[in-house]
Amino acid sequence: MDSKTLYLLYSFTDSKTLYLVYSFTDSKTLNLVYSFIDSKTLSLVYSFIDSKTLHLVYSFIDSKTLHLVYSFIHSKTLHLVYSFIDSKTLHLVYSFIDSKTLYLVYSFIDSKTLHLVYSFIDSKTLHLVYSFIHSKTLHLVYSFIDSKTLHLVYSFIHSKTLHLVYSFIHSKTLHLVYSFIDSKTLHLVYSFIDSKTLYLVYSFIDSKTLSLVYSFIDSKTLYLVYSFIDSKTLYLVYSFVDSKTLYLVYSFIDSKTLHLVYSFIDSKTLYLVYSFVDYKTLYLIYSFVDNKTLYLVDSKTLYLVYSKTVYLVYSKTLYLIYSFIDRKNIVPRLQFYGQ
Repeated sequence: MDSKTLYLLYSFTDSKTLYLVYSFTDSKTLNLVYSFIDSKTLSLVYSFIDSKTLHLVYSFIDSKTLHLVYSFIHSKTLHLVYSFIDSKTLHLVYSFIDSKTLYLVYSFIDSKTLHLVYSFIDSKTLHLVYSFIHSKTLHLVYSFIDSKTLHLVYSFIHSKTLHLVYSFIHSKTLHLVYSFIDSKTLHLVYSFIDSKTLYLVYSFIDSKTLSLVYSFIDSKTLYLVYSFIDSKTLYLVYSFVDSKTLYLVYSFIDSKTLHLVYSFIDSKTLYLVYSFVDYKTLYLIYSFVDNKTLYLVDSKTLYLVYSKTVYLVYSKTLYLIYSFIDRKNIVPRLQFYGQ
């Protein structure tokens, strides 16, 4: 028929049962092709429409169950591809849209269970990648957005349970990194923000229980460091603030129970040091203040110079109280042994 020009073709072959159907319509140019083979059950479908250029392709094979689907639309350039294989269960999906350039890819394999997902959008440049492998259980996720530059990365491995997370945002420059390993249980966290420059680092290891924390803020320059080790129970704390320049250091070791505290303030220049050891019960206190210049030194000998304040010192049930006045300039030197 010329007005519509409809063409139909059928072909049947009983030995293999081959079925073919073609349909062509010139006004819209509709093209359909079907192919069926029972022994393998091969099914193919093609559809072409020129005004929109829609292309569809289906392929089904029962022995392996291969499924392929293609869809192409030129005005939007939509491309879809599906592939399914039951023996391995491979699943692939591609989606492409030129106006926004959206790309999606899925891959699933049951024997290893590999899952991949890609998503790319040029206007915003969003990139997503997922990867999952059951034998090792590796999980990777990437997310990139150029307008804000958000980057996320996740990595999980069950045999070691390694977890990594990265997050980067350029407008604020926020950087987060997490690392977890179960055999050693290593935990690392980094956080960086340029506007305030905040830096945080955590490290935890169960076998030794090492804990480290760093905090840096440039506007105030605050620095904090913590270190904890269970076998020795070492605790270190550092605090630095530039505006006041405060320095604090704590050190604790259970086997010897050594405690050290340092405090430094530049505006007043205050220095404090405490040391405590349980086996000997040694107490040392150092205090240096430039305006008054107080010195307390030694386990056996105490030197006190220039102070208006009362100081209490304990050493093995021996209690000493000293009071000194600058105008008298009293500089005593005391020798003593604890009971």
